[in-house]
Order: sequence, then structure tokens, then C-alpha cells
Amino acid sequence: MCKLLCNTFNICDDEMTAIGAGVYIQCSQLNHSCDPNCVVLFAGKTLTVRAIKDIPTGDQLHISYVDLVDSYVDRTSQLKRVYGFLCVCGRCLVEEEEETVEVTKELEFRQSLKATQDWEGVLRCHQLSPHCSVVTAIKDSELTFEAQLGLGMWGKAAETASKLVDLYR
Repeated sequence: MCKLLCNTFNICDDEMTAIGAGVYIQCSQLNHSCDPNCVVLFAGKTLTVRAIKDIPTGDQLHISYVDLVDSYVDRTSQLKRVYGFLCVCGRCLVEEEEETVEVTKELEFRQSLKATQDWEGVLRCHQLSPHCSVVTAIKDSELTFEAQLGLGMWGKAAETASKLVDLYR
């Protein structure tokens, strides 16, 4: 059932509104990229694959399985949840690096707040992406845990400690 659901195409009208779904065997072999070189178009039930950039001979054809205007985090989340993989195209690698730099800056800022025991500030800045690495999630949770202890939030600290144990597994 999963292969069937993962290999269907929404049949869209001229305004890109889904009006049905179809299985197109040859097109189901197209792989995903967040920087695709092709798009899928419909004229009624007829599916056409059209190149949107020059494609060197021998290069693989790629379409996007997700909305390309979505953020890196949203695209990554949807690809993992619906299709079971993470995209490693050039666009995603660049955006992942940008996100990593931002996360590192955020953790460094939270560390500086911890150094001054500004526990409210540490908690206020707790907004990391759910797709960050396990190491980043551990560092983030440790800072949150320390801030909760510093503020006497014993119940919340216990919950965070439980999540930390899960992260270490």
C-alpha cells in the first residue's frame, strides 16, 4: 500500500488544484530533488514531464515531491514523514549548513545567558528546529534543564531530564 501511495501523482487542473490521483508507472521512477530539473504537468489525465533547465546527457531527471516554496525544515519534515527519506540535493545541503550556523549561534547565545544565570532568557530562546542533530538536541535540552532547575521548575526539569535520557539512548 505504501509503494502505491508514494508513487501516485495528484492530477491538477490549470490552477494547480488537485482533482484526482493517478499512478503513472514510468513517472513513478523519477526521484526527488528540492532543486529539480523537471516538472510534472497535466492536460486532463495526461501527465507530461517537462525540463525546466538544461539537462546534460546521462543526468538523472528529478522532480520535487514537496512544495518548493516551503522552508528547509518543512520540506525535510514532509519528506521524512511521507516518503521516509531526507533530501541531500545541493539546495538542501546549503540550507542545512545555514541552519546549522544559526543553531550554533543560538546555542552560543544561550550559553552566554547561562553564564550570567539569566534562566528566563535561556528558556525564552528555546526554539530549536525539531530536525536538528541529536548532539544539538542534547545540548539544547541540557541548557533547558539547567534553566528549569535555576528557576525552581522541578516538574518541568523532570520532564526535560526524561527527554534527555531518551536522547542519550
